[in-house]
Amino acid sequence: MADEQQELLDEQERLNLFWAFQKKELERRIQHPELADYAFKILADEQKRQVPVSNMKSLESALADAEEAARILLPKSRRINAQEIGALGGRARRPDPLNELIGSIVQKRPGITHLELLEVLKAQAPDNVVEEVSAAFISYIDARGRLKDTPVSGLKDRLSRVRKQLAKKAP
Repeated sequence: MADEQQELLDEQERLNLFWAFQKKELERRIQHPELADYAFKILADEQKRQVPVSNMKSLESALADAEEAARILLPKSRRINAQEIGALGGRARRPDPLNELIGSIVQKRPGITHLELLEVLKAQAPDNVVEEVSAAFISYIDARGRLKDTPVSGLKDRLSRVRKQLAKKAP
């Protein structure tokens, strides 16, 4: 008889531990707005389908299902905590020296076309940025001191990007 009472007390202790853990998990999960929204959608869906109340999921179960779905469906980058978000972005790309040169030219002559810009670059070459301008390529020195080639056909795109950046900076 004493053994049976001890078994009942042990079982009661395990149940108390289980429900204490479940309560903490519920409180943790309900703090995440996306998980809570998805859990409530799960419960609303069961109501729409007229699932009998005795067969409906509990809020705890719906939150657990929402958390599992998020773990599976969301990419790993979305599952990180807020402190790690800043580390994902990396650093903003600095414009290369050719774009900086184009920017300085556009500031002096805002209405310049890409063909006029090509002529200005040819007239300036060779200087500390542009080494050579041929019919197909513009050779320039990048920020690390290496010689790089960019196609002349991309000059129009570079010009429009620089204009867009300058327009953002201007009030």
